[in-house]
Amino acid sequence: MKKDILLAEFEKYLSIAKTANLNNVGSPFQSTRFYSIAHGTEFESALSKYAIELDVNNYRIKDTTLGEALRQAALDGVLDTLSNVVHFLKTDSHIERQRIDTAVMNKISADKIRKTCEEINRESNENQIAMVSLIGIAIQWTIFYKAKISGYEKEDKEIRFEGLIDDVLKNKYYEDNQVNKFLHDYKTNFRKKSYDGIRHSQSYVPDMTQVNDDMRLLIFLLEKTF
Repeated sequence: MKKDILLAEFEKYLSIAKTANLNNVGSPFQSTRFYSIAHGTEFESALSKYAIELDVNNYRIKDTTLGEALRQAALDGVLDTLSNVVHFLKTDSHIERQRIDTAVMNKISADKIRKTCEEINRESNENQIAMVSLIGIAIQWTIFYKAKISGYEKEDKEIRFEGLIDDVLKNKYYEDNQVNKFLHDYKTNFRKKSYDGIRHSQSYVPDMTQVNDDMRLLIFLLEKTF
């Protein structure tokens, strides 16, 4: 199924969700139908988690013992899930993903960092959560590597990421002021955006724009570190 047809199907389900209430909801949000729409498309893996969310909320909608408030919250959850699917299909699939090129990869002398970067490049486009997590790990190990070769005395088991960034900025392990600005922005903006999203929504998924923003910082750090 082509993406435009897939998008049209989910937009139809979203319009149903917007008009539904607990008295007429019926069963239009079954994950079996969801799976049948996405099956065999390039988006099947990325959309599977949304199907699980629909299953949970559909069960809660039908469970009259939960009370009206919880059932309504489940119906609202259906609306949120379908809105996220439509947003995903309209945006992320159009954004070209950034990867670490061979020239940068070949300069990485630390095995742990290089292997993590290789894993990032292999990760599927649909798994943005894994990509952001791996990029964060690679950024942390790159900063830690730079700190250690510059005289940093703490061991890896003793550090917190925010504390490590603070120490790197305080001790000026990177002489390039642009690197220090990027690190400050990463701590106060990029990471905060992820944490705020996760805290306010269990179904939060970073979009490809955020993945690429984090990736650009990682590539920049790799170029300035190795």
